[in-house]
Amino acid sequence: MAIESITHLSQETFETLIKDKKSVLIYPQSSTKTALLTQFVQTYGDHLLYHSFTPVASLSAALQTIVEAQPDTFTRLAAALKKKNSTPKDSAVALVKDLDALSPKPIALYLDDVDTIGDLEHFPTFMQALIDSLPQDVQIIVNGRQLTTQPWNTLLERGDAVVLGMGYREDENAFRPDADERPLLEIYAFGRGHALVNGTPIDNWDGALPRSLFFYFADHELVCRDQIFKVFWPDLSVKEATNVYHVTKRKISERITTHSRRTDAAYELTNYANGFYHPSDSVQRHYDVADFTSALEQASNITEEAEQERLYRRALDIYKAPFLSTLDMPWVEERREKLRLMYVDALIDMSRLQKRKGRFVEALGYFLRALKEVPQREDIHREAMMAYSKLGAIDDALNQYHLLEDYLQRTVGVRPSRETRELHERIQREGAEIEAQ
Repeated sequence: MAIESITHLSQETFETLIKDKKSVLIYPQSSTKTALLTQFVQTYGDHLLYHSFTPVASLSAALQTIVEAQPDTFTRLAAALKKKNSTPKDSAVALVKDLDALSPKPIALYLDDVDTIGDLEHFPTFMQALIDSLPQDVQIIVNGRQLTTQPWNTLLERGDAVVLGMGYREDENAFRPDADERPLLEIYAFGRGHALVNGTPIDNWDGALPRSLFFYFADHELVCRDQIFKVFWPDLSVKEATNVYHVTKRKISERITTHSRRTDAAYELTNYANGFYHPSDSVQRHYDVADFTSALEQASNITEEAEQERLYRRALDIYKAPFLSTLDMPWVEERREKLRLMYVDALIDMSRLQKRKGRFVEALGYFLRALKEVPQREDIHREAMMAYSKLGAIDDALNQYHLLEDYLQRTVGVRPSRETRELHERIQREGAEIEAQ
């Protein structure tokens, strides 16, 4: 059940999704890759062949590492790679013959870290030929931190592939086989902060300022020019600030347009109307912080516990690290703290929900995660102590009290409250009674 709660897919649903698909693509930004790999192992067992690529200069060198890992299995591929003027299609057909010779079936080949192949120019051609040649009972699984849109658009459109790892965004990804030419902009602000356009990372921002303004716009859906100037250029005149602002905003547009399917158009992150800048409809936008806050807002407005739990899990999955950890602007620091406290509240709410259901192991895990963020919270220390006690871990419960005692003495020079001391004494008595039995 633990794996299924991470991937949000029951094993039955997982196997239904991948059934009759020649290829499975793990979404590059997925946070559930390890859990999904576990589900593939549960599906295929010993019939899952796993190969992780290491950095190499070419496709042929990458395929050679497959041969070297299992020389007795991939003899036809080895022969194809040795031939002069061998093409990516030749290698693909040879690899399929090696896979088809294996038994019993069905079998799957999991190709991991494909983005480490230095020259990916021929990879789409190779993969297209590989999928086209596959027999019905052989499947290819592909994972990488950065993947090209092709051949996946074509394979998805034909129904030969499926994308996993989208979590709660199954309706939106960089490999969609639709006619919408608007670029898909994925913005991830939890952690260092990065953005992708149609699955390709924006690596060159042409300076720190365009990157900072980009994330400011992403996090402020309705903002006026005076607010922007006050945050970024408080010491410049309006004329000077206006000039710098338009140059910076143009650089942001260029970053988005460069990775779009159409480079003859200018794609804007924001539009201006009625005195305010708001999100532009010229791009499809996904923002992890918006998903996080939306999930928590929905959870606070419902009473059905199963749905609350689902929403809390969604929010906690999204919050991977503090907001824009590499930026130290005042607006970032203020927002970071606000989101951190929302994260703590979500952990505590989830803990208490698990506690009500009698799931004390799960509740304890969430309480301890919350205490890493707010070690001064006596009430949460007490919750952790009671959870340990319920699990029969008396020594751990008492140690939790001493951790609080040490923290309070070091930071503010006071003892734990009477309520906490009384709980400590009660747990001590429980421990003594157990030992006496």
